[in-house]
Amino acid sequence: APIRTSQILTLRKLQCLNAASNEFRAAPVVIAVSHQNQPELLKRALKSAVEQTLVDERKAQIAVLDDQSEENWRDITGAILDHPAITILTARCGSPARSRNQILDWAEKQPQIKWVARLDADDEFAAINSLEALYRQAETQNSIAAIGSNKLRINGSLSSNINHASPKELLNTEALVQLVQSFCIEGQKRELPSCNLLLRADAGLRYPNIRSAEDHWLVMRLLFDFPDRVSVVSEPTYAIYSLTGNDTQFNRDTGYWADSRKKLAFVAQKLLELKNNDQELVGYGLEGAVWLEGDTVRKQFYPWSMTVTEVTMLKELLKNEATPIPPVQWSQAREGFWHYVTPKVAYSTIRKHIPFDQVVHFLQALYKAGIATLNIKRDNLRLTPEGNLHYIDIGKDIQPLTTSYFLDMCARLYGIGILGYDDEELVRRSSTLRPEEALSEIPGFTNFYRDLISGLHGQDSAVTTAPVAENEAADVTLLIKCCAQDADGLYEQVAHIVTQLSFPTTFAETILLVDGYAGPFLRQYAEPDLQSVLDQAARLKADGLIHEILTPPKGTESIQ
Repeated sequence: APIRTSQILTLRKLQCLNAASNEFRAAPVVIAVSHQNQPELLKRALKSAVEQTLVDERKAQIAVLDDQSEENWRDITGAILDHPAITILTARCGSPARSRNQILDWAEKQPQIKWVARLDADDEFAAINSLEALYRQAETQNSIAAIGSNKLRINGSLSSNINHASPKELLNTEALVQLVQSFCIEGQKRELPSCNLLLRADAGLRYPNIRSAEDHWLVMRLLFDFPDRVSVVSEPTYAIYSLTGNDTQFNRDTGYWADSRKKLAFVAQKLLELKNNDQELVGYGLEGAVWLEGDTVRKQFYPWSMTVTEVTMLKELLKNEATPIPPVQWSQAREGFWHYVTPKVAYSTIRKHIPFDQVVHFLQALYKAGIATLNIKRDNLRLTPEGNLHYIDIGKDIQPLTTSYFLDMCARLYGIGILGYDDEELVRRSSTLRPEEALSEIPGFTNFYRDLISGLHGQDSAVTTAPVAENEAADVTLLIKCCAQDADGLYEQVAHIVTQLSFPTTFAETILLVDGYAGPFLRQYAEPDLQSVLDQAARLKADGLIHEILTPPKGTESIQ
């Protein structure tokens, strides 16, 4: 049978399959190559990598990250993987951007690594000293990044044209914006040389997880935010870049390629406008730009990122001032752009961990308010002067609470705040795992979630903490099915489902259907305990959370 996958919340599970030798692991530069089912092209890329002068001098090592390729990829790639400079990593990343971010996360934790050099699996270095040229100049100029030039390989043929990296063009903001406009809107074939990048391992920058042009977004951010800290090396050419990769062709065919570049051009122009108006820019992303105005913070949304329907929903969700989200006032400019302003607060940034009690209070407050904050990451979380945890990314990722959203939110915040995970360690990605299997891989989360739900829906508080329904659907019954394998945490799960689905309209009846089979099960995912299930069902009924317990008939007479 074909392997079935689904989008679920799951860990990356980074593993090292083979480590470079000690002399190479001490090198300050790592050539980062991520791939998925590209073994033949990877062979060519690695050949050009091991020939680099920095590798020969033991100043560069190579990290190959495999993102869920077929099992025989190492056999096809061949003996070059045995080179002592190469470390082989594997992880469940789910996209090219997240694969690159995984290597950046890994490199940041290796104390000896100071620089990460990008090389795509279908590309190759143009000369044996390509990497050395960027490294020497970046070190000399105390930069956080260096950008080089590239040649193009189109349908297997090497083009004579060179995409020159020009410091006059890249390090001047107005010239940079003109370049972006030229290739994004006007059809110029020469693009931003974004794949030819050497980046400080501690720069803290990551690729946005979008289908196309994620490299352009990162490099544009570098050049906008740190124009005085980026080195540009025109010669020697850094890489030979392939334009015919599977992802590139798919993005062109589906429209992602053109759409992402149009948005990039708009944002570049908007940032230039804010800079020319001397606005104190706080941040910007794929949804809007944020800047300071006196004692307030203003966010302007891009035309595609906010509608009147979405604003109406956000106004309704955020009207409760007790939520751990800053209060905002909405307005719409004559051009149609949506804005909000919020008071400036002396927030503290989130480090590796978040105080346990603040994680719990934050989740409880959002649950009671019926709000889900879906883009949980450190950049979107802050601590108030009083030590309270706030979510500051007000936009489309704030949604009405559902059971699935609440579970995701709890798991991600637990992973980041309590376990200290990287922001992208636990996200939704394609996986063959069952959701319960994936969540069981998170150390301690099952107990954390059970305690959290018990606190919200415990025996004494289950009725009082739930919002009161305004209406009843007299012709609708809520039927929840369970079996002996659901014994672990059944009460808390059913209490959560019932209270989430019973507001603002409740059901005529809520029934728990218990499968009377005690086990064993063909595809068993948990230890079965039928008696515990029946005991918890009786408690749910006694607490008023369900109206009736049904069990299927067993005898042939009943079935007939």
